[in-house]
Amino acid sequence: MQICHDHWNELKNAICQRGMWKLVSPDKAGHPPVQIRSQSLTGRSLDPLDMAGHLISSQAVMALGEYLESRNYCPLCEVEHNLGHGFSHEWIEVNANTVLELCRIQHQTGND
Repeated sequence: MQICHDHWNELKNAICQRGMWKLVSPDKAGHPPVQIRSQSLTGRSLDPLDMAGHLISSQAVMALGEYLESRNYCPLCEVEHNLGHGFSHEWIEVNANTVLELCRIQHQTGND
């Protein structure tokens, strides 16, 4: 999977609006990663942009199927196509909020 540039920019904006941009790795800020695989995030440092992308990809596979991992499908374009117009924006907002909460929890517990 690969998030398209339009959705990547929307996701970056959502992360920025929530004040998490300073936590984004500079190498991930420019362009979407070539491949996003649904995988566990346990034990990884929190990069909000990376984390939101992985959450979205995992949710898309659960909602739409493993075919998404067979090519460079944009999970959010597939959400729009299969679930309806506007759903990708909702997924971005919900996942950005989830990542914000996870960052707050990590900060409160002192985990890095």
